[in-house]
Amino acid sequence: MRDFVTVRRRAIAAEVGVPAEGYLTRHNVPGADAEVDFGEVWIDLGGERVKCFLFAFRLAYSGRSVHRISRSCGQQAFFEGHVHALTVLGGVPAGQVRYDNLTPAVRKVVFRSRLREENPKWTALREVFEDLEIFLDDRPDSLDRWCQKHFAFLAPDIRAELDTWIGLLRHGTSRRRPRARSTVVTLLRLVLPFLTEYGGKYATPAAGHAR
Repeated sequence: MRDFVTVRRRAIAAEVGVPAEGYLTRHNVPGADAEVDFGEVWIDLGGERVKCFLFAFRLAYSGRSVHRISRSCGQQAFFEGHVHALTVLGGVPAGQVRYDNLTPAVRKVVFRSRLREENPKWTALREVFEDLEIFLDDRPDSLDRWCQKHFAFLAPDIRAELDTWIGLLRHGTSRRRPRARSTVVTLLRLVLPFLTEYGGKYATPAAGHAR
């Protein structure tokens, strides 16, 4: 199917007289945004081929990059890469820093979903960056998309109460700690059959609570 679409897209473009390839221009502000990656790299060390890890910090506007190679891909190497990059650059980007699913940041991806369980040390770093307003996870929230897909049929008042319950699970309260995203997904999967059977038929009292 992908091969057919590729060929057909080019044929349609030729018929109407427009370019087959399209591009989006990205407008970056000097000194504002940056991107981080951290992955494997192989180097020759002492006459031997050795697997190391390359930390890359790149400014989006100028393309200026700072790299640091380490033998480990652990949290310490990840943090040291940030210290090194920001020291070389002489400051912190005024905009936002973008990350991908980095191994030091993501402990695991929840089975059959795009939900992530973050490493606690990464969570602490992310919260510091969020306080400085330089962190951006610009992907749509996968749990929100999952809920929209599976609970769109619910009556508005029931959906509102369900959203309140989900919010309490995800963010906690003054007396309860937030649940892990994997736990939230498990609980939602447990209530989904019941809500599928009854949730579209009934409304709840305004003062009720989803349980």
